[in-house]
Amino acid sequence: MVDPPAPGDFLIATETLTDPNFAGTVVLLCEHDDQGSLGLVLNRPLKVQLPELIAEGEGQSCNAAVHWGGPVKGDALHALKDGSPGPDAIEVFPGLSFGGRLEDLIAAWNSGVGVRFYLGYAGWESQQLESELTAHAWHVMRARPKEIFPERPETLWGRLMGEMDPAFRHLKHQPRDLDLN
Repeated sequence: MVDPPAPGDFLIATETLTDPNFAGTVVLLCEHDDQGSLGLVLNRPLKVQLPELIAEGEGQSCNAAVHWGGPVKGDALHALKDGSPGPDAIEVFPGLSFGGRLEDLIAAWNSGVGVRFYLGYAGWESQQLESELTAHAWHVMRARPKEIFPERPETLWGRLMGEMDPAFRHLKHQPRDLDLN
């Protein structure tokens, strides 16, 4: 029996998961309980920077890249931040927080703290994720802090798949977006 997923786990799409929203993705599970689950897709950067999405003057000095977090509420902004959670944030695991006040996150980013912004999120209703795990749609791996903010997020899925199964090692440098090849 596989351990149940928990906040701080990676959900790595298996090669059989063909849903275009999740094929080739790595999701960081941020919340998981009997009400459902919430995570952020870590390996789909967008060609958008934060000032393009927020009100004038609200953080125009923060040129942080924005990533696609998942198909749910695609206009909602979320964030992961190195360090302990501040107001309106939760701890995913020691040293990583999810959420927070925009002004605090912008200040952290401007001071050199690791912060990544996401539009949307991945969500599962109660028992939905467990059903997908039973159907072998996801591999579960404990997240490693160095992989939360990868320099080349588009290669994360291939690298992790290659670590889990040598048959997939050829994928470690291949981005999912074939236009990037």
